[in-house]
Amino acid sequence: TLPPINLSKRLDYLIQYPHGCIEQITSGGFPQLYIPEFTKLSPEQINEIKDNVKSVFERYPTYQTSTGAMGYWPGNSNPHAWGTCYAVHFMLEAKNHGYEVSAAILDPALNWLVTTASDWQSNSWDSDSESVSIQAYRLFVIALAGKADIGAMNRLYMNKDLTNDAKLLLAGAYSMAGRKDTATDILKTFKPSTNTFRSTGDEFDSSIREQAIYLFVSTLANDNYSTKTDNLAKKIAETLASDNWLNTQETAWSLFSILPYYSAKKTSGGSYIVKNDTAEKADSFTMNSVTETLPVSYRYPSQMITVQNTGSNTLYGTAICTGMSVAGNEYMQNKGISLKIDGMNNLKNIKAGDEVSLRIHIENISNKNLKNMVLTLPIGTCLEFANERIANERYSSSTYTYQDIRDDVIYTYFDLDRNDSTDFYFKATAAYSGNFTIPAIYAEAMYDYSIRAVYPGIKVKMLK
Repeated sequence: TLPPINLSKRLDYLIQYPHGCIEQITSGGFPQLYIPEFTKLSPEQINEIKDNVKSVFERYPTYQTSTGAMGYWPGNSNPHAWGTCYAVHFMLEAKNHGYEVSAAILDPALNWLVTTASDWQSNSWDSDSESVSIQAYRLFVIALAGKADIGAMNRLYMNKDLTNDAKLLLAGAYSMAGRKDTATDILKTFKPSTNTFRSTGDEFDSSIREQAIYLFVSTLANDNYSTKTDNLAKKIAETLASDNWLNTQETAWSLFSILPYYSAKKTSGGSYIVKNDTAEKADSFTMNSVTETLPVSYRYPSQMITVQNTGSNTLYGTAICTGMSVAGNEYMQNKGISLKIDGMNNLKNIKAGDEVSLRIHIENISNKNLKNMVLTLPIGTCLEFANERIANERYSSSTYTYQDIRDDVIYTYFDLDRNDSTDFYFKATAAYSGNFTIPAIYAEAMYDYSIRAVYPGIKVKMLK
């Protein structure tokens, strides 16, 4: 009954996202807290959501450092400030929605936020000092936990260098602390960014996420029905409904800002009949939305989907079709980074049991520092990769921040400064004879899709 937000597609993107830093696993669970209040669900779907949320809690201990804060990757010893705020925010909201959260995980992380918020100082001359946005998020989260630090909030309020995100999150902190007048004063003077921007690390700020935080905080301040906020919600809905790429942080904040906003609005629901070539489903709903999954027919090259509105309210619909691209149809891309591979041609005609070494060279041509890059090396079914970096007298792989070696793919995560380059080396053994396709190899900035490179897959013949 509301303008479509492509909920299923955006949520699937978060849940199926293959990388696993603290921000990304939290983004996969966070919006799911609000779905039962927004859309009609079956008992099986409700249980699936609960399992998804709980699975995030189960993974948190591998990220928690000795200080209680969360590292960016499992096993990291250094705290990640924004990631810790985000994880504690999620756990507190989950508790508010009836989930059991382990005190052994939540309490140390929350105590770390309380301590660092109290000790924080703004040193504009110190490039290592944490940003005002991180401090504002800390203050918001501890206020949400009922531990508001009014003194630290007032000190930050007096800071002349507040970013837009900092202003919004500080307004949220005042709102959670019962100082809604101050929160309203901040929101009245807030001026949204007019430029489009997106960072690749630190606190993951972007112009899209700024809009989502604005709506999120406005909803907290009970500004649900102003024309300005309503227009903002429509703009976020349009972004979610579009085919535009969003990173995990933008997707999650957009969803968990708009779902409570729309859930608070009264609706009288609707009724419908939806059918395709093989099935027909009829139902009614009183929530804001409902999702139907239709079985696919393979008898025809194309299919007709028919939707009939059998109620009195206007209904908005989105048809989502998913599939897999055919292997080998990729094309070479070098956008913001350059990707070159030595050794691929050696794979075209080798014998089972032979070894081949790959050198992957990545160069930063974006003219800016890049953080949270990932190299994805799918493992062809004909190959077995060594579970370690090559290191000999001639060369060794460049330093990476984290590496995730799985049965079917190797993910290597790294940062790349302006005009810098890096090399990664892998050793593979031809395991089977026959004809195979080596999947495409690609590198990208996880938080900025405009930075990416693709090396197309190739067909190979493994000899006996």
